[in-house]
Amino acid sequence: MLLIFIGFFISIFSSSAQVSLKDKTLSESAQISVYTCGVGEELYSLFGHTALRVKDVEQNIDLVFNYGMFDFDTPNFYGKFIKGDLLYSIGIDSQKDFIYAYTYADRTITEQILELSAEEIQKIWSTLWKQYESDERYYLYKFIFDNCTTRVHDLIDQTAHYQIKKDFPSNQKTYRQILNDYLKLQYFPQLGINLVFGSNVDQPNELLFLPEQFLEGIHLTDRLQKDVKIWHTSTHKPQEKKQPEKYAFWAFLAIFAFFGKYKAIRNVYYIIATLLGGLILCIQPYSMHEEVLNNWTFLIFNPLMIIMLFIKNPLRRKIAIGQLVLSILALSLLSMEKITIILPLLFLHFVILLWEILLTNKNKK
Repeated sequence: MLLIFIGFFISIFSSSAQVSLKDKTLSESAQISVYTCGVGEELYSLFGHTALRVKDVEQNIDLVFNYGMFDFDTPNFYGKFIKGDLLYSIGIDSQKDFIYAYTYADRTITEQILELSAEEIQKIWSTLWKQYESDERYYLYKFIFDNCTTRVHDLIDQTAHYQIKKDFPSNQKTYRQILNDYLKLQYFPQLGINLVFGSNVDQPNELLFLPEQFLEGIHLTDRLQKDVKIWHTSTHKPQEKKQPEKYAFWAFLAIFAFFGKYKAIRNVYYIIATLLGGLILCIQPYSMHEEVLNNWTFLIFNPLMIIMLFIKNPLRRKIAIGQLVLSILALSLLSMEKITIILPLLFLHFVILLWEILLTNKNKK
């Protein structure tokens, strides 16, 4: 009973503290910073993280507003994530807790203190609380177009008198090229993302949608960055040249392609291609993510290839020729960046079809 009473008292105290905080007028010494956290090893942390710090020493305020909050216990979590209706939200941490969490995870933490007027700082502070205490607290996460970085960027861009610089070399690429720059040491995530993402991500980038790009944009914007501080530097040093899983996968595909001269192996491939192509095709009308739209890869890994399991020569050869022609035409709809990443799968695909054409022609009576 005593614990319940204490918990009830703490919750009331915490609630009243937040009410008093949101209504505060910040002092002239208040400052706002952008935290950029480096990449992590979990899938959701491969691109880093952005958060906003509000500090006012005179009023003992030091809070971090974090647009990257989500609930792993959400029913059908992964289904919602794929569909694009998983709700992310803005949360509030103490600065010490935030630094501790990302230091413990061994992720580099960079703070950029912004050169803002007292009026701009107050406006950002009020907007943050308005979002936190209304339906604006929640938003539908998008890989590129609406995430923790774009949220912070938009808030600063709409509130301050700065236009954050975007036209610097590492940001003057397509969305896919920028993503691949970050995924070059993560082979299977890179392969999966390139397979699933459609031609929408092959457009020239017009955003600051990744944390390190945003950091660079702030740094290059004239008079926006007042000061910079490194809170923690990751001790993890990725080995760029060591990717055994990548070369093992390539070796597996080469062996699979060699044994494609056997009909049973080709049939296994047709099942795999059907499942892969079916996933790519079906996810487009299902998902709300703009990034997966206009994905023509299903024309190569065609779901209709399943019929190869139920037909005999010489019809198998004719269908294989048709699929080969369709695959070549489909390549013209893909960007060279995407083709380069999925090239090992394309190699297997074309070798299997050539085996089918050559061997069924040889066995034709």
